[in-house]
Amino acid sequence: MAIWDDIGLKFQKENENDLKDKIDFDSGKPFHYPADQFRPNFGCRELISRSASRLLPGLCNDLRDWQEATRHKAAGLLPIILLHLESAITQHTQTLITGLCSGVAEILLRVSLNSS
Repeated sequence: MAIWDDIGLKFQKENENDLKDKIDFDSGKPFHYPADQFRPNFGCRELISRSASRLLPGLCNDLRDWQEATRHKAAGLLPIILLHLESAITQHTQTLITGLCSGVAEILLRVSLNSS
């Protein structure tokens, strides 16, 4: 986690002028943020926010992959990305819900085929 934190701080420092308004008006930790979770720094959250439109479709695709290990890795990465996105997740809701539903449907299909 220390490397990721350093990357976020470096990104924030390199783009300080572009991010100044967002940094100055950051509302802090959301009230619904899990209490036991460490909140990533602003640079990390901004990096994920900028690349979420490219990350989420591939991640949702991996949720229905034929290899179990790939599905597990994707399922483990999803909550981390969601915690980084915070309120920015709303613009990706359709992609996320569609991906989750198709991933669950795929698993249910595999279970029903294996139990037959």
